Amino acid sequence: MALTLALPHAAHAHLLRAAARQFLEGDVQHWSHPPTGRGVRTHCSDDLVWLPYAAAHYVAVTGDAAVLDEQVPFLEGPLLEPGQHDAYFTPMVSQQVSTLFEHCARALDRSLAVGAHGLPFMGTGDWNDGMNRVGHQGKGESVWLAWFLYATLESMLGLTKRGGLLYVDPCIPPHWPGFRIRYRHGITDYEISVENPRDVARGVARIDLDGVPLKCPEQGIALRDDAQVHRVKVALG
Repeated sequence: MALTLALPHAAHAHLLRAAARQFLEGDVQHWSHPPTGRGVRTHCSDDLVWLPYAAAHYVAVTGDAAVLDEQVPFLEGPLLEPGQHDAYFTPMVSQQVSTLFEHCARALDRSLAVGAHGLPFMGTGDWNDGMNRVGHQGKGESVWLAWFLYATLESMLGLTKRGGLLYVDPCIPPHWPGFRIRYRHGITDYEISVENPRDVARGVARIDLDGVPLKCPEQGIALRDDAQVHRVKVALG
């Protein structure tokens, strides 16, 4: 990620290289050896989040939202059997190709399952050596991974919460018409609709909260925890 500032073209290339190590099902190789691509398929959960985290960082720093439209192939290979810890093999490069954004979305979709405490599953993650058996039976959960996912999802959507304010500053490919999300603050929901009528990559022109325009969108949305549903309309331009 440091290369985003020093050598952005190298960071761009590495994002695509990393995305190419993802299976159709959304999981990724924990590591692999070029040039054959032989590597290990695991249940490591944090592996799923690093690509979208780094992609969001790259786009935020460089403004190069076009990278999200880059086409990258997937991998194909045998799924892990129940109880199987990992598998070391050479996968096939799939004929199915999709955007970097789709690669990020599949990885995040696969990481959203939660356990009995509402926290994401740890899987066989070993970011602290010796903890790889906490979740190997599909039950262990991780607070650290929850924070990592939270930060990544907010970054991908251009959302930043500071104190009681929510800042919305999406950076998307210019041809995208926009997107919709539901943001939960305490017991209150915010239905956020981002529209891109001028085909721009970034820049908030207007924010309406419950039909009333904010005087200064850059100052953020004052969050209320009033058990209501508030509607936010964001216009880029």
